[in-house]
Amino acid sequence: MLEDHNGHRAFACYILGSSFISDFSGQVIITAEYVTHCYGMKKLFYQGQIRAVDLLRLFRRDVAPGFDWDDDYGETKAREVTQTGLHEDVVRAAEEDFHTPITRLEEPVHFMDGRQITPTWQTRHREETQEEVEQAQDAPNILAGRWRDYLHRLPARAFSDVQNRFEEARGVVREFDEPKRTQVARTLSAIEAQPKPFYGFSERTTRLASDGQTLQSVDSDVRSALLKDYQKFDLKSAQLTVASKRWDCDNLHSFLDSGNDVWAHLCSNLDVAYTMPNKAVLKKGLYSTVYGGAEFNVKFVHMKNEVESLRQKGHEVDLDIEKLNSFSEIDLMAEVYEQRRREMKKIQENGGAEDIFGNWMSVKVRNEMDGCDNPVPSILAAKNQAVEMWLLEPALSLAESELERARPYFRIVLNLHDGFAVKHYRREEENQNRLVEAVNEKAERADIPTVLEIEE
Repeated sequence: MLEDHNGHRAFACYILGSSFISDFSGQVIITAEYVTHCYGMKKLFYQGQIRAVDLLRLFRRDVAPGFDWDDDYGETKAREVTQTGLHEDVVRAAEEDFHTPITRLEEPVHFMDGRQITPTWQTRHREETQEEVEQAQDAPNILAGRWRDYLHRLPARAFSDVQNRFEEARGVVREFDEPKRTQVARTLSAIEAQPKPFYGFSERTTRLASDGQTLQSVDSDVRSALLKDYQKFDLKSAQLTVASKRWDCDNLHSFLDSGNDVWAHLCSNLDVAYTMPNKAVLKKGLYSTVYGGAEFNVKFVHMKNEVESLRQKGHEVDLDIEKLNSFSEIDLMAEVYEQRRREMKKIQENGGAEDIFGNWMSVKVRNEMDGCDNPVPSILAAKNQAVEMWLLEPALSLAESELERARPYFRIVLNLHDGFAVKHYRREEENQNRLVEAVNEKAERADIPTVLEIEE
């Protein structure tokens, strides 16, 4: 059946190799969007003409009678696979392959088409993937389309240095506990087969979302190992600085505009040391807040889970439950929560909001056909994310102008939402100065207290 049915084969491949695994249960997460995408029915799903659960039942009937899932929609807010129903030899072989370099596999074969993974196969696969993602959805605005067009024009050789870093990246993966080790190993395997990402667009935001398991979506520590020969740039405290301006958080805006360190301020107010683990927990809480997370969930789900995760890795974290509870009472955070409530109320009353590109985003609720939703917090986050993309436009313009040279000085090789990665070929210092100055000038004109930073 798997040999004859593309949809069933694609879904089997997904549940065997997906890195979209619950941090809580270790099970593969199966959203309605992913299921219908595997069966080529995503458009029908968005139109409310098909339900994902019917496709799951079809897979169980035709392929794996033992296949089962959890419909409780727990912490992940999506179904999770509880039994693959596939033969244990198939599952075991797949797991072994994910942890083995492609160069050490004897005649590696791609599950979907049954063909050997060769340079010729990789070229054809790139062409097919690019065509598929470009036909799936139009860009939500002109700038997003420019980003995708530029990144899709990149030659595969722009990622050649990534190939030399896989062994180092596997060393990072081996340090992870389960289920994260399996999750990241699967993504790394997919990147090794196809290092160049291709981008589509989310239903809820202007952000570019890479298709599948890619350099953009892989764990940041592993990505850092893979990109050691590239230079990474990002907007300092991007979402927070945008919120300070767009939500009229006057005290926060003044604080950031004066060059103060928000993490030092938060640590001082909670009476904890300014350490990287403590900062990581506070960063999780702050950005969960900016993205519209409920106050209880921010403190006692997102931040608490980050504390536990860091402690499991041997890091010392000083933030106990009492300090987490005080997080929202810190002066700057109290202002953010207050202004956020005002923004969310406005979106709810208007039935939606317009982003910086003039696109209207309507509030939607999940329908009985498992349809997509677009709640107020998603719109709140999408508005700020659009500003993020708008701020980085000067960097894209410079990269586009480099295409006019017979031998470009640099290429932007990866979109990282609030930043990007660059491959320098010559004049590195000049390139980075041009990129930083162009973006910083735009941020200053917009009165958004951020700067483009170079990651060390």
